[in-house]
Amino acid sequence: MGAMALFGEKYGSVVRIVDAGGWSTEFCGGTHVTNTAQIGCFKILSESSVAAGIRRIEATTAFGVLDLLDDRTEILAKTAVALKANNLKDAPARAEALAAELKETAKQLEILKAQMAAAKIDGLFENAADIDGVRIVSAYLTGTGADTLRDMVDKVRDKAPNAVTVLIGSDGNKTMMAVGVSKNAMARGLKAGALVKKIAAIAGGNGGGKPDFAMAGIRDTSKIDDALNAGLRYGRYPRHVQDRRRTERCARNRQGGNESVILCHKIHCKGGIPDGGLSVLQDRRRRDSLEQAV
Repeated sequence: MGAMALFGEKYGSVVRIVDAGGWSTEFCGGTHVTNTAQIGCFKILSESSVAAGIRRIEATTAFGVLDLLDDRTEILAKTAVALKANNLKDAPARAEALAAELKETAKQLEILKAQMAAAKIDGLFENAADIDGVRIVSAYLTGTGADTLRDMVDKVRDKAPNAVTVLIGSDGNKTMMAVGVSKNAMARGLKAGALVKKIAAIAGGNGGGKPDFAMAGIRDTSKIDDALNAGLRYGRYPRHVQDRRRTERCARNRQGGNESVILCHKIHCKGGIPDGGLSVLQDRRRRDSLEQAV
């Protein structure tokens, strides 16, 4: 007859078969009607997969369809009122118009945020710290999302080739950190990806990125100030770069025959300050000054 028995189901010696007008022949599923006319209206509510090759259809019939129509008509009427549509048929056009307005408003808001971020760049440089030849720009900016932070870091990088930027921003939902390393600073050994991991960890965050730009999430907002202060420590040149810069500076000054500079070179560039090294320097200077006085 075309009906298929399902594995796992138990059937008696006599099984009722339902033929729905030649469209479907099934084992009885509890229809309890003598013909399809008794079902009346029929409305499919959902269709889903329950297993490989098996679909499940849920529907309502008879007066259930009328109740469904009443409920949905009421929802549509309330939606039209919320959209301030004059009648129900104008609701779709009104919804499209509002969606377009929201999209344009969001676009204008992003433009305004970018302009405000650009205006803040000069203020960031005014509060920047110069440490070991690196200009460290750091700040906490409220109402600033990840995209705005990225744009600000890019602008600082373009404006200052020897800068390290550490910016933390919050848009009300998430607090993010952006770290940027300019070209010259990166050539000296500073990497944004390594910096952001160290700094963000102080505020319970974690992140990563490229050598010139990296981002991280901040979990503990009470540690934001500590994280920004850490940016001043980690944003300077690595120790081996500091020693090389100091050696170069001392070597240039030695050509002038300055004894204190020569001793400075011996102390910093020849293995560090020995025990009593500073007192020896002080005693020598004191002795020299006494001999000159005599």
